[in-house]
Amino acid sequence: MAVNKFDNSMLDANTIGTSANQLLQLDSNTKYPAADGSLLTGIPSPFTTSASDPTVSTNPSGGVGTLWKNTSSGEMYCCTDATAGANVWTNVGAGSDNIAPWYMTTASTSYFTAGGGGPPFLASIDRNAFASDGDSTDWGDLTVARAANGNSSSTTHGYSYAGWNGANTNIIDKFAMVTASNATDVGDMTYSAHHAGGMTGPGYGYTASGYSGQDQINKHPFASDGNATDVGDTRVSYQQRGGQSETYGYMMGGTTPNNSIISKIQFSNDSYSSSIGNLRGAAFVGATCTATGYVFALGGGQGTAFIDKMATSSDSDAVDTGGSLTQVVSTQAGGSNSSSTGYVCGGGDVNVIQKFSLNISSGTSTDIGNLTIGRQNNNGHQY
Repeated sequence: MAVNKFDNSMLDANTIGTSANQLLQLDSNTKYPAADGSLLTGIPSPFTTSASDPTVSTNPSGGVGTLWKNTSSGEMYCCTDATAGANVWTNVGAGSDNIAPWYMTTASTSYFTAGGGGPPFLASIDRNAFASDGDSTDWGDLTVARAANGNSSSTTHGYSYAGWNGANTNIIDKFAMVTASNATDVGDMTYSAHHAGGMTGPGYGYTASGYSGQDQINKHPFASDGNATDVGDTRVSYQQRGGQSETYGYMMGGTTPNNSIISKIQFSNDSYSSSIGNLRGAAFVGATCTATGYVFALGGGQGTAFIDKMATSSDSDAVDTGGSLTQVVSTQAGGSNSSSTGYVCGGGDVNVIQKFSLNISSGTSTDIGNLTIGRQNNNGHQY
């Protein structure tokens, strides 16, 4: 006989249940009874679980929106940019640190030169494009004309710290690098100084010492405007320049006391190491540039054309690259870099823009254009 309808009464008592070869039956609340979910297959998990955090090279098959749960820390991340090898994982848990590419070696659009002089002191900010050589264009002004500023760069803004305009200042200026605009005063350092060494860490800007008798290391977050905080002490040094790797900030040389010492601060815990190596010769550095695995120290002293570099894989001295600058740099200058090229802007009250390959092994830099005005004791930014 044909059967086109049946109910539970037609089934054997052992046919319904949660064991092997049985059928699941909804209860009176139209819900399935408790069953072992681990036996289900073919159902994608909304989370990737791991005892560690994802990295920028963790390429999720699910792309943007993939969730990652760290079973050790309880932190949760969401992939918000699925670019192979340069993924961005935004923290959506109790923590605040995001995982993203470190932009000091991936800048690709523009570099900037700010402030300088002495006297007259300069407030102007110049801009150049990495894509083509040529003269600078005017971008905007700092809030106060001054020289010997510290510097750092986020992915969107340049920061200018402290500086001299007849007296030491403690200003933290911020200007947009995406659209032309003047800087705004967004906070204060914990001390006033000039020639403080500026460094860029993941998510934070740092300054160290400077000419004021201070030995402080200041730190402020890029994510919000406000005053800097004192996170440690360093050697008191005048005219030191800052450099950085992804994990450390480097303080290069100085003239008070007269020394060629390289020291460093670890970004993850703000711990300071007083001496890890030495510059090749000059007591102070004219400018610094960052490359993957290296910090370049350029010019300085009483007027040199050095292009030296220090490996960041381990503590070490700076060494001669075999190359040199075309224009001697005798004072602080603006240092910037793309992923492949370093730039030195001004230094010694000149308007020359020089560039060199970060893979340099011999030869000299190239004069590629002019700033809008001659500058000394200026600084550099990039994005």
